[in-house]
Amino acid sequence: MEAAAAAEAMTPSPTNTPNSSLPQDTVGLFDPTNFKFYLLNSNSSTAQVNSFTLSIATSSTGSQTDQPIAGDWLGTGFDTVGVYDPNYSTFCLLYANTASGCSQTFTFTIINPDGSVSTPNGDLAFVGRWNSTATHDGVGIFDPFNQTFYLKNDLSGGSQDYSVQFGFGQEP
Repeated sequence: MEAAAAAEAMTPSPTNTPNSSLPQDTVGLFDPTNFKFYLLNSNSSTAQVNSFTLSIATSSTGSQTDQPIAGDWLGTGFDTVGVYDPNYSTFCLLYANTASGCSQTFTFTIINPDGSVSTPNGDLAFVGRWNSTATHDGVGIFDPFNQTFYLKNDLSGGSQDYSVQFGFGQEP
């Protein structure tokens, strides 16, 4: 028992060491009335603001209900912005944080367990890497009505790769 306790005491614990070579996430704002992003270049109150307007080029985006998102769409290690239009379940992604139109646009179709197509119902967009082999971020949609997360790896049209029903009063 003493040898096990000594080995356990010698096992180094991981530490969070800052890596200055990695890009730092910073905060920003999105004004849906004029489709303008305001991004800080550091997380301080004296940071420089990068502001630019998104030029909406399709009829299925450009609503004042659009939701801002940010992710590493190209797998470069740098996040850029995008918007999700919950009225049409359409994503508009930018490959650079500069004034431009959509670099990529696609519709995320949610397929219900019974095979029917879901209609948007207060859906909320979010971003993440949903599997360990992904080289870029994917998108997700949370449907608060049925408390289900829909996750998509590829940044292209189609339906979810995964769905997880999880919310208050429910367990997976």
